[in-house]
Amino acid sequence: MPIRVNGELLNDQEIEDDQRAMLPRLKEAMPGEPWSAVLAKAKEWARDNVIERVLLRQAAIADPEPVSEADLEDAVARLGSANRRVALLEKRAAGPSISEAELLFRIDRIRMRVSAKLLPPKSKEIGEFYKKNAAQFYAPEMVHAAHIVRNIDEQTDEVTARASIEEIARKLEGGSDFAQLADELSDCPGQGGDLGFFERGAMVAEFERVVFGLAPGQISQPFRTPFGYHIARMIERRPARALPFSEVCDQIAESLYAAKRQRALERYLDQLRAKASVEIT
Repeated sequence: MPIRVNGELLNDQEIEDDQRAMLPRLKEAMPGEPWSAVLAKAKEWARDNVIERVLLRQAAIADPEPVSEADLEDAVARLGSANRRVALLEKRAAGPSISEAELLFRIDRIRMRVSAKLLPPKSKEIGEFYKKNAAQFYAPEMVHAAHIVRNIDEQTDEVTARASIEEIARKLEGGSDFAQLADELSDCPGQGGDLGFFERGAMVAEFERVVFGLAPGQISQPFRTPFGYHIARMIERRPARALPFSEVCDQIAESLYAAKRQRALERYLDQLRAKASVEIT
């Protein structure tokens, strides 16, 4: 279905990509709805998203305020590599067309304009949000662990890996230092095998099942995961806890301010769309 925005033909592939990306989330948000309804809603939202992006880009290109070389350099730096920087600068020097870097700067400049008069959230607003949503602010149970691993791969078969990890286990039972053996004998050496702090879901289930069952200071027996054989050492455990207001107030303030900026941008896009010619044929 061809769509033109102020005479510009939209890219069907861009709409399809947006639709595909939002389908999993939309399916969860529409439980019990037929798949055809989910697809239709995703397509509608994807089309609106692309129309808004085109309107914003058109407004940025039409913006009469010039872009200085310093501004362009800053925009190019945010795009990536030195080679890309040279290519974009050459593109601008070659003709009147706007480069990707300049377009990025112009769009950012519009975003800043539409939110320039917004005030940061007040302390009362932040506090009220915390009280209403306190259940959202918690730190899950975390463990600090280290491990020694003997991988099973093209170079090491199951029997060899198991024999190796069992020999390491005997050394540990004999009083050898865990960190030293991890650096000398593990297939994942360095930092004494230290994995830092992590929560459930960060590691494979077989590893977590053993590690989260250990007490601080305890060393496991050898165990198998999809990667090979491990020995784990529990260093420290942090129980789940509610996060106090003092730890999350800055996060809440930024979240509320970001929401204000998004609403301001949406109002600006609504104004652009009200004036635009959108043809769906």
